[in-house]
Amino acid sequence: MAIWYVDNLNGSDTTGNGTIVTPYKTILKATQIGVDNDVVRVAGSGWTNLSGTLTFTKGSASITTSVNLTGELSPGSIFTITDPTWGTEIWVWKVFSITATTIVVSAVTQVGNITVNAKKMTNINYYTTTASVTHDSIAKNGIEVQGGWINGFTEQTGLTAMVYHGTTAAAVSGTGIASVPLNTYINRFLFVNLSNGVGGSVNNWYPGNLWNSFVSSPSGASPLPHPTYTKPNLYLTHSFVSNQQTSLQSNNKPAYQVNSVYYTIVGNATITQGCIECNILYVKSNGVTLGQAAGHIIPSLNMIIGKLVVDFCLTSGADECVVLIVNNNVSSLLIRDMEYVGTNATSGKMFIRGRFGNYSFSNLQILLPSPKIIDDFNLIGLGNDNGYFNFCGPNIHVKDTEGTKLLLGSGQIIFSDPTVFDTGTNSLRITRQPVNTTPASQVPISNFYSTGISQTITFRAKSQVNATITFGLIGNAAYANVTSTSGFSSTQSFNLTTSWETFTYTGLQVANVYNLFSGTNVIFGVSNLPSAWGTSKYIWIDSVTVS
Repeated sequence: MAIWYVDNLNGSDTTGNGTIVTPYKTILKATQIGVDNDVVRVAGSGWTNLSGTLTFTKGSASITTSVNLTGELSPGSIFTITDPTWGTEIWVWKVFSITATTIVVSAVTQVGNITVNAKKMTNINYYTTTASVTHDSIAKNGIEVQGGWINGFTEQTGLTAMVYHGTTAAAVSGTGIASVPLNTYINRFLFVNLSNGVGGSVNNWYPGNLWNSFVSSPSGASPLPHPTYTKPNLYLTHSFVSNQQTSLQSNNKPAYQVNSVYYTIVGNATITQGCIECNILYVKSNGVTLGQAAGHIIPSLNMIIGKLVVDFCLTSGADECVVLIVNNNVSSLLIRDMEYVGTNATSGKMFIRGRFGNYSFSNLQILLPSPKIIDDFNLIGLGNDNGYFNFCGPNIHVKDTEGTKLLLGSGQIIFSDPTVFDTGTNSLRITRQPVNTTPASQVPISNFYSTGISQTITFRAKSQVNATITFGLIGNAAYANVTSTSGFSSTQSFNLTTSWETFTYTGLQVANVYNLFSGTNVIFGVSNLPSAWGTSKYIWIDSVTVS
């Protein structure tokens, strides 16, 4: 095994010979010379402390400086912070512009409303202002490419950065390392404002620890766990990981296995496409208020998470939520444990959606060893959707603003104690547009109803304002929306007031009503809340019984 040295700032592919004294300039040259099982060590950079402190505002791309940093940073500079929860060198940003008091970065920050110390990257090894540049590439199979070497290649504690700096803050372009061959190992690289961090279409390359900041597609095609090295960590600042290997390996393990993933939520594409397993998934909440559908964790195919740790980092008591979505066909998300941390951990909420659009057979399974609280809902299989949502574990309940619900394996919500009639503590809150105008949660009755038997539904309800509300029956596979009666059968209207009252629904007394839904699950629910309500008014129902 030979070791080759690369320094893109000081090396030469013409006069260099790949030694520590006269390194090559490019990884491409080193891998053209090297053979299978050789190692390429690539010069990187360490960090230099910045003066003063930086003050972040969650959801803003502007960062306030306590001192004038124009002499220490410039457009295109790279900096990192000490995160109050998770430590140093987790998040990385590029300066787009800077004044005596403000730094503007590529996108809104989601690390919280914090004032912290910061460091700048001493040198940037690969840097361009030209669009569509490929920074480097690899020529042969089976070579280890080890970035982050500093101090004359004596220690591997830095990062090798590949950066594009465009004419706008959000501009991304080019590729970090292209044409990654079979059985190549890549470790300790930072990709910033690139279209692709690791390019190429060949399966079976091995990722080491990788950092991505504002990268459109950082992972390339189908990485695999390295047979020798420990599972890597991924650090994603406003980036996402995309893995095209959708199936399991021959040993029934996911194709992409990592130890820890750290990321700030970026909207609708944080984790997407692939079969991924990670031991711990660290997430910064996106600070949205309850009921908004911005900033999702989206495994488009299959993902296994040993533990999901959510950092609720706004001021204690603030309305703050994180959204978990399964999106696409035959999607499965398995979470074995969850933990809420941060300054707002006691008030933070997780809002769960079972699907996004009309996708079939999406599967959401959350396996927890102990009871957890998950706030508010839109979690059932409506809208041409045969979704399955399962909570497993002892006494697993879900909770909305007025009480506890039990989530059944069918994916529908019923009440954990249908005998309570006192204060509405088991009520289900329903609004006209809970998330992106998709249907509100309904109550399943198919477990209680058989064809041809006349039955009655008794339920309690109240409304935020006096209103006439229509209830009805709908099949699980049909599209339903609380804004209209479309798709509902056997509708019946009730005059709800601001006080709890008991109502009797007789729609199940229609002969053979079950046959109207072709044997699918029958759902009892609200069909048309008043159009003027929007998201600001609610009704509550509870204590639903069928007899």
